[in-house]
Amino acid sequence: MKLELYPWQKECLKAWFNNNCRGIVHVMTGAGKTVLAISAAKQLQSRLGGVLRIKIIVPQTVLTAQWASALQKFGGISRQEIGFYYGACKCSSSLPYMIYVINSARYTLSRHILEDLEQGCSVFLIADECHHYASEENRKIFDFIPHLSGRSGSLFTMGLSATPYTAGYEQYLVPSLGPEIYRYGLAEATGTALMVPYAIFNIALSFTPVENQRYQEITDKLIYAISSLNTRYPSICKLKGVRFYHALRRLSVQEASPETVKLAKNVLSLIHQRVSVLYCADARISAACSLIDTLPSDSRIILFGERIEQTDLVFNRLSGMFSGQVGRYYSLMDTDAKKSALDRYRSGQIRILVTCRALDEGFDIPSTSVGIVLSSSSVERQRIQRLGRILRKCGTGKIACLYYFYIQNTSERPEYMTVQAEYKAHFLTLAYDSQSGCFLHPLYEEASLAVLKTLQEQGKSQEALNEARRCLQLGLLRADWLRDPDELNSLKESAPDTRQQNYWICMRLIRQVCVDNGLFPT
Repeated sequence: MKLELYPWQKECLKAWFNNNCRGIVHVMTGAGKTVLAISAAKQLQSRLGGVLRIKIIVPQTVLTAQWASALQKFGGISRQEIGFYYGACKCSSSLPYMIYVINSARYTLSRHILEDLEQGCSVFLIADECHHYASEENRKIFDFIPHLSGRSGSLFTMGLSATPYTAGYEQYLVPSLGPEIYRYGLAEATGTALMVPYAIFNIALSFTPVENQRYQEITDKLIYAISSLNTRYPSICKLKGVRFYHALRRLSVQEASPETVKLAKNVLSLIHQRVSVLYCADARISAACSLIDTLPSDSRIILFGERIEQTDLVFNRLSGMFSGQVGRYYSLMDTDAKKSALDRYRSGQIRILVTCRALDEGFDIPSTSVGIVLSSSSVERQRIQRLGRILRKCGTGKIACLYYFYIQNTSERPEYMTVQAEYKAHFLTLAYDSQSGCFLHPLYEEASLAVLKTLQEQGKSQEALNEARRCLQLGLLRADWLRDPDELNSLKESAPDTRQQNYWICMRLIRQVCVDNGLFPT
C-alpha cells in the first residue's frame, strides 16, 4: 500500500534518511506524525531487504490501539504482525511490529532490542511523544545503547513530539534518538491544507470577594516564605517558572538541614494552595456554561481543565443543559468508561467532552472546532498540545476557536500564547461578568455600534435594527465575522432561511467596518 504524503512529510523523510535514519521530528499535533513514522518504516524495510523489527514506544496505554489501527489502515499491516507490551498483555517481542507502553518498557525494551540485534535483525525504534523519555526512570529504555558493540548500523531511530524540548533533551534524547532533523510547527502549518484557520479568545474572569481574599492571604504568606528562602538560597529564587519549581522540589527532599526542608515544603504548599484557588474559581464554570449556551448547537467542543473535581462539576452542569450530549474523560475513570467516552465523541453520539489533562496530547480526536481552556498550567507544551486538538482539517469550513479563561490581576498570564506574533491567528481580548452572565468584547461591540449607526442612517426600520442587534449579539463569541468576505457572501446565499441570511449579512458588515476602521484583529 502506497501512502499519500504531504509535502512536509516527504521533506522530513528525506532529511531522516540523509541523517542515517536517526533524528527527532518536531511536528505539531494532528499534522500526520504517525503516518510519517509508518511510511519511514515501510521505506526502510524496502531499502534494507532483511528482517526489520519495529519497536514503538508510547506514554499511555490508550495510544496502543491508535497505533495498531494506524498500522493496519495506513501501512497495510495485518493484525497478526502487531504485538503489545503493557500490563498483563505481553506478546512475543519477535513480532515484526511491537507497541510498548513506557511503564512496562523501562526494564524490558533494551533487552528486547539487544536480542533482536544479536539475532541479526535490524531494529527501528519509534519514540512517540519522545519528550516523556528523558526522565530518570523513563530513559532506562535507552540502556541498550552502551552495549551495541559495533551493531549501531543496524539500529534506526525516530523521535516524535509537538514539544520535544524538555529537561534532559540534549543530555539524553539527542544522544539516544539523534538531533532534531525537521520542524513543522503551528507557524509552518498555518495556511496549509493541514490546518484550519483559528482564533484565540483570551477571556478575563474575576474572583468572588471570598476567593479574592483567600488568594491575597496565600499570596502574602508566599511572598514572606520566598523572602525567607532567598536569604538562604538566593540563586534558586532567581529562577523562573518551572525551573524554580523543580529546584524547590529538589531542595525539599535533598537538603540536609531540617529547617531548610521545612521552608521549601512550606513554599511548595503555598504555591499549591494558591494554584488550587485559581483553578477552582467559580467564574470558570459559570463562564463555560454561558459560553457553550451561545455557541451553535452543532459545535463539537472539548473542555480542558486541571482538576478532576472541576471536571465533574462542569460535566454535571452541562449534562443538565444539554442532556445526552456531554461526556467526560480523565485518568481516574476505569478503562471501559474512558474508551466509551472517546468512542461516543468520535462517532458523534456526544458533541461536548469535558477532560482533565488526560487528552492534552497524543490522542486522535478529529472534527473538533471549539476548545475551552477552563484552567491551564503555565507550561507551554501543554498549551500547544491543547491548541493542536482543534486545528485539524475536518471539512466544516469553520474557523477553529480556542477560548482561554484566566483570572485577572493574579499570577495567571492574560494571553494563551506567550509569543503571539509567531502564530498566524486572530487574537481577541474579552472579559466575563459573573453577576450578569455576560461577555464583554470591546472591539466587537465598537464595530457593532458602527454597523447599527450605518443601518440607522440608511433609514432601516426599527424591526430591521432589532434583527441586526440579534444577529450581532449572536456573533459576539463566534469567529464568523473573521471569515473571508467571499465565504461570507457564499454562506449568505446558501442560508436555508431569512434569519440565517440576516446573520451572515451582519457578519459581513461587521467585518467590513473593522477593516475600514483598522479594528480587524491580528
